Amino acid sequence: MKKKLIPEIQQSLLRWYQKEKRDLPWRKTKDPYSIWISEIMLQQTQVDTVIPYYNRWMKKFPTIQKLAKANEDVVLKHWEGLGYYSRARNIQRAAKTVEKDFGGRFPKTREDLLSLPGIGLYTVGAILSIAYNKSVPLVDGNVIRVLTRIFNIHDDVLKEDTKKKIWSIAGELVPEKKAGDFNQSLMELGATLCTPGTPLCLICPVNSLCKGFKESTPSLLPVKKKKMEIEKFLGWMFLIEKDGHFLLQKRKKGTVMGGLWEFPSFREGIYDHPKLALKAKTKILCPKAELKGTVPAAFTKYRGLFQLTHCPMSKSKSIKPVLEEAEETAWAKPKDFKKYTFSAPTRKAVEKLSLSDSRNKI
Repeated sequence: MKKKLIPEIQQSLLRWYQKEKRDLPWRKTKDPYSIWISEIMLQQTQVDTVIPYYNRWMKKFPTIQKLAKANEDVVLKHWEGLGYYSRARNIQRAAKTVEKDFGGRFPKTREDLLSLPGIGLYTVGAILSIAYNKSVPLVDGNVIRVLTRIFNIHDDVLKEDTKKKIWSIAGELVPEKKAGDFNQSLMELGATLCTPGTPLCLICPVNSLCKGFKESTPSLLPVKKKKMEIEKFLGWMFLIEKDGHFLLQKRKKGTVMGGLWEFPSFREGIYDHPKLALKAKTKILCPKAELKGTVPAAFTKYRGLFQLTHCPMSKSKSIKPVLEEAEETAWAKPKDFKKYTFSAPTRKAVEKLSLSDSRNKI
């Protein structure tokens, strides 16, 4: 990189950011705890989705001490809908570590921050630069896209050598002063103008400095040659009802969606439950079973559908829990569902069948 480009890129982006930055709640503070929470929530989630979650979270857990002392189920409930629940658990584990090992004060060094559960180089860069204004880089998907286009990098960004190259460029670019604003300007540019597909190059503040723009290649970048294989599945979700109550099961920790509540369900092709699949298909499990539609489900490398199977039971009849992974079971009325932190597919089923309102439409 030509050294003379560095101050030009810095100044252009900082000027643009001060004028065009979005009004976001976490930009109104330098509190490292608040910035940390926002950055974890923003991972693989759109800003508009995160804002209400962030506001609700900060109202419930305004300090790291409050979070450290909170009940895990309450923490998960306030995370419900964001997915990747291991992040919420890691947040609380990190809060407890800060309380125990750092006297309740958020660490200020790279090494100490990396020692906390769930915190990687990107989050470290965000906290140190935004909260403490230290001249350290951060690289997320938006920054990768912006830098590969500005410097016309056609190497596969999924390769380690390319990742190191981009981190090195980001490190050279971040200024000694206003490091946080500069890092946020890169992310802001990627989120608003330098977007996937067709970027808005004509109004970009650094288009005159962008090699990709000059070569007419920005829409081709970044290059990702390795694609994750997606496995498809067909699943069953049992809405087992007895006397106006539905059977819920809490998944064991360490399993997929561990610690979350759901209607008993399984996925054919992922779990080995051939007998249960056979029972579901032949209605042996529930002779009066009635299909009530489907809900989509998406996990890291799985995509599929759950068939909603309503199973009305007589008052006297009992049923063995369907999932071997169940840690706990409960019979609950729809009006009490708000007390439980549901997995995403179960939450979709509740919404689809209007089970959480007074009509109980099932």
